[in-house]
Amino acid sequence: MAEEKSKTPKYLSGKKVRARDDSGAFIADDPKTEKNEAWVSLSANEINKLRLKALRESMLKEQKSKDA
Repeated sequence: MAEEKSKTPKYLSGKKVRARDDSGAFIADDPKTEKNEAWVSLSANEINKLRLKALRESMLKEQKSKDA
């Protein structure tokens, strides 16, 4: 039996985005550490969730403008 391939494209996984705190503000890098805390990697699942959220918000905006 063949191994099942992931349906998520490889180019999406590991994408780097700016790190944010709970209130949505950017997190700055601490120059005292070797790790860069200002950037984090997203999994493809997290990227898809963000895209769906943006799509839902834009659809709601369009619906509200049609109703007004």
